[in-house]
Amino acid sequence: MNRKGILLLLVLGGLQLALSLLVFSPAPHTGGDNAGYVTLAHSLVERGAYLELWTPGEPPHTKYPPFFPLLLAGTLALGVKSWVGLKAVPFLSTLLLGVLSFLWIRDRKGQGVAAGVTLLLILLPAFGCATLSP
Repeated sequence: MNRKGILLLLVLGGLQLALSLLVFSPAPHTGGDNAGYVTLAHSLVERGAYLELWTPGEPPHTKYPPFFPLLLAGTLALGVKSWVGLKAVPFLSTLLLGVLSFLWIRDRKGQGVAAGVTLLLILLPAFGCATLSP
């Protein structure tokens, strides 16, 4: 990758960080499915199974695919317990998605289109469109 591409990626990553910090709240988000995702992650870490711990009888969970709870479970297994740490998972996932998308699109459509698409991908979660919203 040339210097201009690296600089563009750094600018986009910095923009994502700045926007995310502007809308960030360390408290749990009161809407959405955050408690469900975190509880499923705890189930994976503590029970080794994908269970609805909030339901009597703790049946297997069938509503959400396990990918995001697995990411959160990995974070919990590393010792992260705070909401700030858990909210870092979607931020870092979006950052990685932005970098990989930029590299993939750049090779097919050029840096300008890649930067535009990456900008859209990093803006949406910064404004609360991702799980574990600010």
